[in-house]
Amino acid sequence: MTLQNGKYWDVSFNPLRGCTHCSPGCDNCWAEDVDKRFNGGKDFDGTGPHFYPEVLDKLEHWKKPRKVFVCDMSDAFYWGVGSAVTENHLHQWEVFCAMKAHPRHQYLLLTKRAENMAYWSERWQGWWGGTPDNWWLGGTCENQEWADKRIQHLLQRRSTGLCWASFEPLLDSVILDRRHLYCPTHDFNGGFYCGSCRDMRRLDWIVIGCESGPRRRPCKLEWVDSLIRQGKKMGIPVWVKQIEVKGKIIKGLNQISNILGYPAESLRQWPEKRQP
Repeated sequence: MTLQNGKYWDVSFNPLRGCTHCSPGCDNCWAEDVDKRFNGGKDFDGTGPHFYPEVLDKLEHWKKPRKVFVCDMSDAFYWGVGSAVTENHLHQWEVFCAMKAHPRHQYLLLTKRAENMAYWSERWQGWWGGTPDNWWLGGTCENQEWADKRIQHLLQRRSTGLCWASFEPLLDSVILDRRHLYCPTHDFNGGFYCGSCRDMRRLDWIVIGCESGPRRRPCKLEWVDSLIRQGKKMGIPVWVKQIEVKGKIIKGLNQISNILGYPAESLRQWPEKRQP
């Protein structure tokens, strides 16, 4: 893995492939484009994810510890809240059990269905006593509306090794405030505690990036700069994956550093205790 190309994971792990749109961040889905180009659109057929059990064996074959991006061709939390237990839930369970059985890896999970992630987090609490420490639970927050909705679900989980937000594709300015913190001791439905508390939860990591692909939508540098400043003020490590300048995507760390005016090492930070 190199800091220069913006990639923050070593390998992808896709026992589930396929998805459906649920928010504006899905509109130009790169995974759907890849499936159409190389697989005839068989996985993104409008029915939800398809399960490929043979892929589960990859975790065993990877002998060295790796940062594993789970289901970047799908959404590992596609099923959850509000639906009866079906064969699909069992497929999800198989994926999670395979991850649990191979603790040498770090697992990055990113969802646009954070309410389902919270549902599964409660199940893990009952089965395993909490979310495994090597699982990074994240939500995509493409604009203010979805940041407000998804971050609260992420922070209200019972326990987790790491909680992060991906502002990619960043489609508008996002302001982080008290709504994006959570205190399990004092917060309640309809209101929250305004003082300080040792139990206060916040994001552990922020990833920022413009949209990619031929149909990409604009991502203003001031939106990126604002999130960097907010992350630093809140003490949250920041990883700037890529930016857009005059229609060109920039991934090189030194270029991004020169354009944004921040030291390079401050733009590709790992979460605490998750250094490579």
